[in-house]
Amino acid sequence: MDRKAYSVAEAAPILGISKTTLYELIDEGLIDTYSIGAKTLITAQALEDFVDFQYWGGGYEVVTSPNQGVRYE
Repeated sequence: MDRKAYSVAEAAPILGISKTTLYELIDEGLIDTYSIGAKTLITAQALEDFVDFQYWGGGYEVVTSPNQGVRYE
């Protein structure tokens, strides 16, 4: 059976980003999640939708700097 959902720790490397960056994308409302107890989960479909959104040019450029943290442009 294919995986239907991933934890943040599992999803971050799938997207090639850190857990911190993934949490920031979640906080920005760019990736949908759900919770079971204290565990935050991301569906495989939500990951696919995010990647498709990025691919088709609707994405954000992630800019990092030591003084300003992470921001999306």
